[in-house]
Amino acid sequence: MQGWMAWGERVGDRLVDMGSPLENDGDADVQVSGYSVIDADSKEQLDGFLEGHPHTAAGGTISTQRFMEIPGM
Repeated sequence: MQGWMAWGERVGDRLVDMGSPLENDGDADVQVSGYSVIDADSKEQLDGFLEGHPHTAAGGTISTQRFMEIPGM
């Protein structure tokens, strides 16, 4: 947990939600083990925030997704 806290402190207030581990039921085509929400201005900035992430340091991979804008909002 110490690695996660150190990473979160480095990302600072751009880490909107530290997230949570997720339980997989085995039925999904893609298994997701957790999530975090990061506010980044660009893909390059996001990549910088993800450098040294504890999940990848442990041999895991990270997939990123963008929130879509809600039309009319």
